[in-house]
Amino acid sequence: MCNNFNIKKHLPETDLHIFILEQDVSYENKSKILSLKSIRDCEISFITIEPSIFCNFPEFEGSYISKTAYFRFLVADLLKDIDKILYLDCDVIVLSGIEELFMQNIADFYIGAVEDIGFYFDWTCSFKSFDTYANSGVLLINSKKWRQDNISQKLFETVEKYGDKLVYHDQTTINLVCKGKIKFFDLSYNLQVFVFYKISILLNHPLRKQLLEVIKEPKIIHYTNKTKPWNEYCPLRKYYLEYEKLTPFAKDYDFKYKLKIFKQFIFFLLKNFYYILRFILSPVIKVSQKQYYFEIILFSLFKFKIFK
Repeated sequence: MCNNFNIKKHLPETDLHIFILEQDVSYENKSKILSLKSIRDCEISFITIEPSIFCNFPEFEGSYISKTAYFRFLVADLLKDIDKILYLDCDVIVLSGIEELFMQNIADFYIGAVEDIGFYFDWTCSFKSFDTYANSGVLLINSKKWRQDNISQKLFETVEKYGDKLVYHDQTTINLVCKGKIKFFDLSYNLQVFVFYKISILLNHPLRKQLLEVIKEPKIIHYTNKTKPWNEYCPLRKYYLEYEKLTPFAKDYDFKYKLKIFKQFIFFLLKNFYYILRFILSPVIKVSQKQYYFEIILFSLFKFKIFK
């Protein structure tokens, strides 16, 4: 399943059926999406999801993510005649490799996915028994095996049982239910832009070498942050703009908007200069912000506190 029409370049001889799970897409926008068939011959179907299905699910409080993230739970059951499905979030850009990704053998797995690169740094969930943790934005779903083992039902039961303890909601639920049955793919199939917001995160990341290689030639870019390329500056935004121009959703950006993006870009560079400087100085001095004070550590030996 995919709603990214730039894959026209990468499936020249392959039949393509795109299913869009939606809740309230306007008639105007549906018409624009359907018009994209003139760019790449394909089938496009809209599947409207009734939001009341998830009325008892916890809200994504304080997050830009909505309950529509749970829609992926239903994909295999909604498309009963299809045994393998490629699911993509709406904030991804496909650059290449989609056919080779779809042809991956996942016969013994429920899903194929890429590791969530933030897992190594930001783990606040109550469930800490994961050796690996998948990002749910790009999923190759073995829908036949999924239906056979009632995975959708198990996902719903897990959310009802644990509720707000599932800090990353749909993603953590999928990792819990599919644990041991997830095939992990190369990072290039889901390059998560999150890691490039703070260069210090990238420099300290255990997968640093792979990430630095993947950024040279990514296959799928995932804009994993509240900042999205269609309204703000974010790393690798140029790829989004390149493909936006091919669609009826292309915008004529005025000078005021371009100036805003430029300011955001300069701020991004300055912020990362700070993070690089902090990374260089970290063996000598480390500053941590606590609730009531700043903790300063010199040469990993001497600690000082400066109260706010």
